[in-house]
Amino acid sequence: EREAEILRLVAAGSTDREIADALVVSVRTIESHVASILRKLGARNRTEAAARYQADATKSQRRRASD
Repeated sequence: EREAEILRLVAAGSTDREIADALVVSVRTIESHVASILRKLGARNRTEAAARYQADATKSQRRRASD
């Protein structure tokens, strides 16, 4: 759940510092989560992870609209 929340914030363009402040954790904690997210997604960087998140969100919206 936490990584999903962090990925959403990354996709929204938030920096590690902004995410850390919003979630009241250290920047290092966010860096660790982001590294884990990138590894799980097989993404090379934050931009690629954000693009995948946006694509998945769009697919989900389309599925809900067609139901």
